[in-house]
Amino acid sequence: MTEIRALTGIRAIAALWVVLHHYYEFLVKLWPPLTVIEPVAAGGRLGVELFFTLSGFILTYTYVDKFRVPTVPEYKRFLNARLARLYPVHLMCLAGLAVIVAAGHLLHLNLRTGDMYTLSGLLASVFLVQAWGDHAYATWNFVAWSVSAEWFAYLTFPLTALLFWRVRTMWSAVLIAAVALVVTIMLFQYGGLSAVSPFDHRGLLRIIGCFLAGAMMYWLYRHGVGRTWAWSVLVPVNALLIIVGLYVTSAATATLPWFALLMPTLILGLAWHDRGALTTRPALYWGRVSYSLYMTHLIVKQVVGEVLPPERFMGSVVGSVVGTLVYLVPVAVVAMLMYHVVEEPGRRLIRRVGSRRVQPAVAS
Repeated sequence: MTEIRALTGIRAIAALWVVLHHYYEFLVKLWPPLTVIEPVAAGGRLGVELFFTLSGFILTYTYVDKFRVPTVPEYKRFLNARLARLYPVHLMCLAGLAVIVAAGHLLHLNLRTGDMYTLSGLLASVFLVQAWGDHAYATWNFVAWSVSAEWFAYLTFPLTALLFWRVRTMWSAVLIAAVALVVTIMLFQYGGLSAVSPFDHRGLLRIIGCFLAGAMMYWLYRHGVGRTWAWSVLVPVNALLIIVGLYVTSAATATLPWFALLMPTLILGLAWHDRGALTTRPALYWGRVSYSLYMTHLIVKQVVGEVLPPERFMGSVVGSVVGTLVYLVPVAVVAMLMYHVVEEPGRRLIRRVGSRRVQPAVAS
């Protein structure tokens, strides 16, 4: 499939937004004027909604034709490809955390309070089910709850494809996207499900609405809806509305999920407006590295923040600069190493092994 470069570039923005969300507490101590961006940093959890919506669009773009008439071999190939995308980095993060936790125990470091590192949580993480159900495992690599949710979306993708092929009109696609998101938001806002607590994600609920909305945006794109719209204006306006909205309504309120409604139109606009800053080489590179960045940044923060708390660097501009480098450079370096040493080689290996196993089924 032809790469839609702007949608690769926006992955970098989504990952960096989540990183800002988690690192803001360190950075604002070093640079107090950063309080001006607190609403943007606090809203960084929406980077996950952006990932989920983008995933729905890209997965449908890439695979929906193969599921017009689903077959078991095709489904196996699909799951093998998706597992190859998720699993190498995920397992390496779990292994790294196991080493860190063991070392922390020996050195008497309090890496995280609470029951983060349990055997049940580890098993749930290994099988990618830690975010399934009406609770969320704030366990081991905390951010991997979204990977568990993604895996559920992959397992049920044939149902998404089935729905896709039954959509006949533009308004049907728009209605499905809107209903999927609004129902999700209403359940969070009025159904007693928290959208605020970082340890209460309701992971499957968060992905279902966004993933379906992304799939319906691809339906619109596939059928030419929006081809001639002024996206060079509409995309920046869409992004600006999200940012302004974060200042108008506090990220600590239950109104925050409503901004997820702006994610699908942003994705559709970028698909049509495939040019600009998000298609530059740095944006494309970090878009490709975004998964490794997302999966490792909190582990790096956990270790570096424990060994070198921000208070050590406060009090001078030089100290703040050094502290900023101490916190952010390892994040970038670890992400790049994870991508080049683990993610890409691991993906190729799993796909190669998986294709050999599926091949006999195709021949028969």
